[in-house]
Amino acid sequence: MAKQKPQRSGNGVIYYTAIVIVALCVAIGLYYLIPGVYHPFSTDTASQHFAHVKTSLGFFVGAVVFLGIARFTKPNTTQ
Repeated sequence: MAKQKPQRSGNGVIYYTAIVIVALCVAIGLYYLIPGVYHPFSTDTASQHFAHVKTSLGFFVGAVVFLGIARFTKPNTTQ
């Protein structure tokens, strides 16, 4: 007898939500790397705008975490 391959039984809603969050985290992380642009929720003042590397890294780490979540919740695409 041949062994059957394990079937995925992921949740599509979680998968697609995680993909959207990954895209948002990458976009926000890149936005916080741009110097000379005001970044909300940061230490920027009205006249001084800096790139925020630590904040960007936090968003990139969040993107990697949600990419892992998306990987493990991917629904079965074959019948």
